Amino acid sequence: MILGLLHCFVFTLALGTIVQSKTFNNTIYIISNAETPSLNLPGLTPIGALRAEECLPQLFAPLDVGIIVTCPLDSESGKCASTIVTATPTANWLGIPIDTSCRLSGADEETDDDCVTDLLKGFTKNSTQSVLIVWHRIESIVSQGCSGIDGQAHGTFRRRSGPGKSHIGREMKKPIRNFQG
Repeated sequence: MILGLLHCFVFTLALGTIVQSKTFNNTIYIISNAETPSLNLPGLTPIGALRAEECLPQLFAPLDVGIIVTCPLDSESGKCASTIVTATPTANWLGIPIDTSCRLSGADEETDDDCVTDLLKGFTKNSTQSVLIVWHRIESIVSQGCSGIDGQAHGTFRRRSGPGKSHIGREMKKPIRNFQG
């Protein structure tokens, strides 16, 4: 039984060029890591682990995903560990590797801000399959209608979008399932 999709995020900074230029017709699914504990503790919360292990693989199985892209693990800061933990069950279910070749934007002087764009352009040249991007720290949260687990999970923290405004708990009448480039 599909529990629902993890909060879907619009990843406008790194992918803005691709989306605006419409250089390909592949469907792109963009999500952030599943729920993580507050206080920057490592790993996923129990709800996050449930989402990553049981919900997402079943959700993405029929969607013809041909590549999964995440940011690479930063061994010093631990950044992106939760994205890899979130993506791994889906990658295993689909039998495809996770591409971690693109660093976080601004992570260091070797960061290539066009890496994700270039990676996707290369993939979509030879494939019509969908793309799944699991990224770290994406700001805009949209509910996917996950019955019983949507909204802010106990022990998690999300930044507010402005004074007194929070993205958490927004409900949509019809869940967004994909984004066409």
